[in-house]
Amino acid sequence: MRLLPLAASVAATSVAGTWLAVRIDNKVIVSAGLALFGLALLWTSRHAQATSCAILAAQDVLLDTGLGLTQAPAAEAVLGAVPVDKAGVASAVNGSTRATNWTS
Repeated sequence: MRLLPLAASVAATSVAGTWLAVRIDNKVIVSAGLALFGLALLWTSRHAQATSCAILAAQDVLLDTGLGLTQAPAAEAVLGAVPVDKAGVASAVNGSTRATNWTS
C-alpha cells in the first residue's frame, strides 16, 4: 500500500510521456525522461542514513517520473520501427526485455 503513490506516478507520467511524444518528438521526451532518471539516481546516491522518509519519497517519485516519461515513447519507437506483419513479434520482444530488465 505504501508504494501505491509510486505506481501512480509511473502510470500518470507514462500517459503524459505518450501525449508529449506525439506533440513534441519521441527522442526529446525519451531523452528528457532518461536525463531526469539519471539526475534522480545521482540525487539518490547522495543521501545519508539519516535521510528523511519525505526525501526518499521525493527521490522515488522523481525516479518514477523519469521512468514513466521514457517507457511508453520508447516502446512506441520499438514497435513503430517494424513492419505491421511483425508487430506481434516486436511486442513480445519488447515485453520480454522489459520483464527481464533489459530496458526501462
